[in-house]
Amino acid sequence: MFLEDGEFETADSYFDKILDIDIEDSRAYIGKLLAECKLRNEEAIASLPQTVTDDKNFKKALRFATPEQKAHYEALNNTIVDRIETERREIAEQRAKLRAEREEKEAIERARRARQNKEERKLLYQRRREPMRKTLLEVQAELSKTFLTPKRRTELKEQEDTLKRNLKNLDDIFFDIFD
Repeated sequence: MFLEDGEFETADSYFDKILDIDIEDSRAYIGKLLAECKLRNEEAIASLPQTVTDDKNFKKALRFATPEQKAHYEALNNTIVDRIETERREIAEQRAKLRAEREEKEAIERARRARQNKEERKLLYQRRREPMRKTLLEVQAELSKTFLTPKRRTELKEQEDTLKRNLKNLDDIFFDIFD
């Protein structure tokens, strides 16, 4: 009655009195466990956040219980074990799901950064390439003139070769921006 009314200290003292009379009363030990955990009935044991296998009163209750009582008490504890295992599995699944989501977001971010880096490299390539290309066209236009001294033609030809090599080197350096 005291347990049902939530008077746990009074209930505990009455269970002590029962144990003074019969030290092997398993129900009194379960009653003491209920009072300590502030539970109103035996079925509430299954809702405890951790198993009761290490509790001194639970151990004594099992020790002195009839086979039917022992099976009932163990079933209550097994319910706790099963619930804890289910919660652990659910937490592990949630963590795995969160980890997968995080990894997916990181992969998307890496891909975005790679695209951005590629675009920046394309712009840098174009800024470097355009002046050389323009100069090459100017050199080639001047080479196409018919009245050039041999010395000037040689200078322009060397400049043209140098510009072509530089453009080729630039293409080699920025090979990764071409699709």
